Amino acid sequence: MERERLMVAVAQQIRISLNLTEILNTSVNQVQQLLVADRVVVYRIWPDHTGTV
Repeated sequence: MERERLMVAVAQQIRISLNLTEILNTSVNQVQQLLVADRVVVYRIWPDHTGTV
């Protein structure tokens, strides 16, 4: 049930924002709560297989 609530919250944030940074920050915070994790990292992988955090 908690997982579903958090997924709905993330989806709502994505719908109301076109700002990628805001969407990612919200998503990271929600995933951190869902997993009860100290840290969550998002990597962006480029076509040449390099990445950025």
